[in-house]
Amino acid sequence: MITGQVKLCNDMEAIKCFNRAMNELECDVDLQQGRYVIDGKSIMGMFSLSLLEPINITVHTDNEAEIEPIKDYISDYSIE
Repeated sequence: MITGQVKLCNDMEAIKCFNRAMNELECDVDLQQGRYVIDGKSIMGMFSLSLLEPINITVHTDNEAEIEPIKDYISDYSIE
């Protein structure tokens, strides 16, 4: 698994770009904020989170190359 944090500005175009990049991934992705966990590929789920606060991301793969489409959105990621 690859874990890290995502911070998105409250800009509709940035959110759409992030969602398109997420949907390029073949693996599952979870976004978590507090006790809420959503499917990372769900744009509606993304709007249920506070986009002004950091969001934890878990990408269910061990292959770092798979996260290339979203690498610019993730900070301080680690491979577990």
